[in-house]
Amino acid sequence: MHKLLTSIKIMVYNSINMSISPEDLFIVQIAAALGTILGAWLLLARVVLPFIKLIRKLFVQVDDFMEDWQGTETRDGRAGTPGVMQRLNKIDGELSHNGGSSIKDSVHRIEVKIEEIDTRLESGEVNFKEIEKHLQEFDKIEEHLDQIEKDINPN
Repeated sequence: MHKLLTSIKIMVYNSINMSISPEDLFIVQIAAALGTILGAWLLLARVVLPFIKLIRKLFVQVDDFMEDWQGTETRDGRAGTPGVMQRLNKIDGELSHNGGSSIKDSVHRIEVKIEEIDTRLESGEVNFKEIEKHLQEFDKIEEHLDQIEKDINPN
């Protein structure tokens, strides 16, 4: 066993002290350079490019948002799109009284009509109850007349 360990020590020592020829050194340098280039390429493909794609996607989303916010001008073949503030101003105009053409004015007119209809229904209900009362009186009169007729003509 001792001889085996000694021979391994001698092999390791000889490999360390062994000199490398310039041709072998050049090949090692080329291999190291190729390894570095390959590592950089893999780093670029696996880390940097996906990050660049993510950043580009975020810039496109921000650009789309800003275009929606500010609106677009009319171009050949395309109508302009109003920005968010223009659209909000239009909605705000619809929610305030302006003399009859806003949504708020329409809702007010509908409320007034509903109140008129409700009043008419309530008065109609009162009239209906009066008519029912008169019909009940007529029924009593009819029953009374029937009784009188039976008393007059017993057959």
